[in-house]
Amino acid sequence: MTTPPDAARRAALRALEVVLVVVGAYALAMIVLGSTVNRAFDALGFGVGDYAATAAGPRAYALLLQGVIGAVIVGWVLLLLAVVRHGLGPDPDGPWWTAVVTSVAAWFVLDTGFSLAVGSWQHAAFNLAFALAIAVPLAVLRPRRAVSAG
Repeated sequence: MTTPPDAARRAALRALEVVLVVVGAYALAMIVLGSTVNRAFDALGFGVGDYAATAAGPRAYALLLQGVIGAVIVGWVLLLLAVVRHGLGPDPDGPWWTAVVTSVAAWFVLDTGFSLAVGSWQHAAFNLAFALAIAVPLAVLRPRRAVSAG
């Protein structure tokens, strides 16, 4: 028996949602719980001990984290760019604006809050400048009518 296309699509979307929620929860736990998630972080190849034993030590570890963070940002920006360019539907006042604002706001609150919590006010200041650069055009593009979460 084959699954109807609509049912298969709904199942695939649900599976994708579950995976994304789990990854998002893990990422949030990395920020909020800190050392509690270190064992899982170490198991994924990011353990400080693995790099401390190498000749490059902390430099190799910092380079790894920089590359991983850069890759995540590239993926985030490509998705945001696609949403901004193509929207989430034919309506120019559709949900794309809310999607972009939600994504940027989540990044800003978590990244800036964490930066301040660990004493990196310089990074928090950089985030503020970057967020303002995004907020100005988003304010101009704000939909004329309320956008439902739909």
